[in-house]
Amino acid sequence: MRMIFAVALGSAVGVLAKTQTVFLPLAIAGWVGLREARGTIVGRLRVIGRHPAVLGGLAGAALLAVYGWWADPRAFWDDYVLGHLWNRLAHLDTGGAYPSILELWRQFSATLGFPFLPLAAGSVVWLLARSWRTGDRTGVIAGWAIVGAVLASVVDWRQTKHLMPIVPALVMATMAYVAHQRGTARRLLLALIGVMILHNVWRVAGAWPDLLALHPTGDW
Repeated sequence: MRMIFAVALGSAVGVLAKTQTVFLPLAIAGWVGLREARGTIVGRLRVIGRHPAVLGGLAGAALLAVYGWWADPRAFWDDYVLGHLWNRLAHLDTGGAYPSILELWRQFSATLGFPFLPLAAGSVVWLLARSWRTGDRTGVIAGWAIVGAVLASVVDWRQTKHLMPIVPALVMATMAYVAHQRGTARRLLLALIGVMILHNVWRVAGAWPDLLALHPTGDW
């Protein structure tokens, strides 16, 4: 019971904190519906709807809607419902501000530090194939990364900050892949990861003197 409550609460708080954390509940729903549930489509949907991650996400979204309508109905409708959701889903009123899908992923790869993204992408594919074959629920991690990658690419959320919620999934998939390697391959991968970490530490250290010059962009 404690685990069920923790999953539901975590999902609810995540959706309240940032819209894109819905990637994980969606991945869980997809895994349960496609891999674990049996029977008709209606039966599968019932199983999905009873999952604590899905219930928690819906509760978080409902609480956000109630708070928005209570605080300022017009602003909530114009800014969040229309601006953040509908216009982004329908590709309306973008102002040409978003990069192409290829440019988005180029920027994301540069932000994470090459070659982490290619390694992580391969690890996600490996983890999904392995977990689908064995029934291991770690496939949810791969689904988390895939759902987030697809939605952040096809919906007008094409900014690298909207891809950041899938970074934990990319890291976990990569480490799972490395952990299943043996001998020289494992040592080389660990060495590569160590170099990437040191490189990113060096980049952060170089940017440190200029951090006080950073200001919010004012964008939503």
